[in-house]
Amino acid sequence: MFKYVKEIPDDSFDAVASGFVLHNFGRTDRNILIAEIHRVLKPGGIFVNADKYAHDDPEKRATVYKEQIARYDVYDTIGRSDYKKEWVEHMERDEKEDLVFFEGEAKKYMEKLGFRNIKTNYREMMEAVVSGVK
Repeated sequence: MFKYVKEIPDDSFDAVASGFVLHNFGRTDRNILIAEIHRVLKPGGIFVNADKYAHDDPEKRATVYKEQIARYDVYDTIGRSDYKKEWVEHMERDEKEDLVFFEGEAKKYMEKLGFRNIKTNYREMMEAVVSGVK
């Protein structure tokens, strides 16, 4: 599945950036890819991931989810309810237990791999930018 990244030699990159990709993978595949990213980074290299991260607190997660879904009502006002339907279905899919991408879980896994200086650089609703250094 990750043929390209598996063919990259160890310690090849100073930085790896990802945007709104990882949350689309199941937990196992996502962890494999993050481990591969760690492997291909040079010592001192940085990984930056801007993505959809679920809040660890269940109440906050539920509140933010409802607020995010409500934002898609804008598509009804421009006659594109089909877009709203697609986005809501995508959001529902992302909340399935094997797919949900929890911020705390992601950071703990990065730490387990050996990343350091792991931090959330930005967060707005469900979107966050998390980084770590090899």
